[in-house]
Amino acid sequence: MSNQKLPFRQKNIHSFPDLLFSTMQCLKCFTTYEHALADLDYFRTVRNIPKEKIVLGVGFYGYGFGPELTSKASSMNYGRTIKTFPGAEKTDQITMPDSQIIYYNGEDTMRKKHCLQKKMRRE
Repeated sequence: MSNQKLPFRQKNIHSFPDLLFSTMQCLKCFTTYEHALADLDYFRTVRNIPKEKIVLGVGFYGYGFGPELTSKASSMNYGRTIKTFPGAEKTDQITMPDSQIIYYNGEDTMRKKHCLQKKMRRE
């Protein structure tokens, strides 16, 4: 892949979780702040996309995995998550009654990612 500047008007960056695809086992089941930081750095330094053209996307949903590798994955929007599970906004995951874990970004992680985007624009 070339390191030349790309002719984008804007580049939306959405970090995706790291998965071990051979077993579909979730290693980091929702994008952490650290993963978003690494992805922004990659697109700025390796792909040479100007910071003014990068937008960090964040999801208002969560994905559920487990409890078994053969269990069906699920999703839940953020509004339903915090209505159904009081206090869920203070964490990045909840355990469902069937032991499935829903991973998402809570208030603190969302705040950090928002500040990361603003900081990147000022640098």
